[in-house]
This record gives sequence, C-alpha cells and structure tokens, in this order.
Amino acid sequence: MSLLLDTPEAAQQAFYAAFAKGDAPAMTAIWARGADTLCVHPAGDALRGEVAIDHSWAGILAGGGAGQIEFEALNRFEGANLAVFTGYEHITPQGSRIAYPPVLATNIYRCISGIWQMVSHHASPIMQGRAAPTPEPNRTRH
Repeated sequence: MSLLLDTPEAAQQAFYAAFAKGDAPAMTAIWARGADTLCVHPAGDALRGEVAIDHSWAGILAGGGAGQIEFEALNRFEGANLAVFTGYEHITPQGSRIAYPPVLATNIYRCISGIWQMVSHHASPIMQGRAAPTPEPNRTRH
C-alpha cells in the first residue's frame, strides 16, 4: 500500500481515514517500522514494536471501521522531524447516531527519509467531565 505521507497533516489524515474505514493495510503503512514504536489503546496496556501494534490494529479493524471519527485538536507541535497532535477523538460507530464518549489522544509522527510516519498513539478514556477552556489572561491594564 502506497500512501502520500509528505506532511504531518497528511499522516494524521491518513491515520484517521484508515481507522474510520477499517483499512488494516493502510494502517500498517502509516506506522513506522521498528521496535521503538508505541501504542496505547483506551484502557489498554502499552504495545511496543511493529508486530504487537500491527496485530492490535488488525484485531480492532477486523470488524470494519470505526464509522465516523473526528479529531478535535487541542494542541499541535511541529519540529523539523517530529510532529505531535493532541486532541479529542469523537467516534460514532457505524449504523449508530449516538457517539461514544470522547477519547483524549496524542499522536506522534516522525519524518523518516522524507515520509511522515506514526511512532506513537496514546488514547485514554476521559474519566471525568471535560475541563472548561482556560481563559486568555487579561492583558488590559488599568
């Protein structure tokens, strides 16, 4: 499977497209190869390395895709070879109009030989209500 992953945004979009569609080969293509990759599914243990990660995603995607999935960005960092996206995943399963509770996720991509690939995905259930946005500091002086 050949994906055009020439920017961190393209890798992020490809990850969620593969997740939504249940496309295990595309999911495998997004992940970097090697033992230093890490994946934590909601309420799951840390999975290290491509074999464990590929196996976990194959099982998750075997029943089809997630349905509708939206990523609500909270924070983003991009350096020369590393990009980090943190936000809420909003998933509505196929055939349903009721969404699961949001999941807080951090996705890390590294540029390897000009291709942005996922090196870490950590998704956690939210055990309490979402915090209100932090107000901007008042910059007006009196």
